Amino acid sequence: MQTTFEYPHPLVPYDREKELAVLRESIEDMKAGRGRPLEEAMAEIAKEFNLPPVKPD
Repeated sequence: MQTTFEYPHPLVPYDREKELAVLRESIEDMKAGRGRPLEEAMAEIAKEFNLPPVKPD
């Protein structure tokens, strides 16, 4: 499930509990195998925008 992220307005107060909930959900997704390896995502972005490939460290 992919959602669209929108940056909050700069004057909206920071909601620590909301941010922690988002991080917890992201960690659970990762543990459940619902993520993509960084190298795979970066290779796709490089190809899409005609950029040089990203070399792993």
